[in-house]
Amino acid sequence: MKNLERILFISNLYPNPCEPHRAAFSRQQIAALNELVPVDVIAPVAWTKSGRNKIPASRMYDGMEIFHPIYWYAPHALRGMYGAFYLASIREIAERLLAMRNYDLIYASWLFPDGWAAAKLAEKYSLPFAIGVVGTDVNRLQSGGEVTRKSLWVVDRAASVVAVSRSLKEQLVGLGANADKIVVLAN
Repeated sequence: MKNLERILFISNLYPNPCEPHRAAFSRQQIAALNELVPVDVIAPVAWTKSGRNKIPASRMYDGMEIFHPIYWYAPHALRGMYGAFYLASIREIAERLLAMRNYDLIYASWLFPDGWAAAKLAEKYSLPFAIGVVGTDVNRLQSGGEVTRKSLWVVDRAASVVAVSRSLKEQLVGLGANADKIVVLAN
């Protein structure tokens, strides 16, 4: 892969003005990455989040442009469709950014729905895609389930999978993921 010049990061695991300490590990990782290569962030906020109307659609934070579209979905229903809902929720801003800027990589954190939507965008725009797996996104998967099937599709499409523990890697491999694609990097 060529040297990266710009990355698009997609994840709900990112701070916002209503939750300034949300996913501190993610904020730190992306801020450090931004010191090496410019990163733009799409960090959707669920429509069910209290105070969501106080969160700006875009803002500068840690020297990066952060976008906070509203994530529309049906709570506690149609879980297998969350990826499609997520993609529809971020599509407008993602496609605008992808048309305006030359990204070398789409990176997402959280397998489903975040990673699924990011993988679909990467596929559409013929960009490499990487995914970070952080815990519950892997630990809740059960063999044969629809969310598991879609999560394994994400792993299959990724150029690289970064797991924060060996046990997450082992669990993904146990579900059928390619072990050679998964690297373990603790937070």
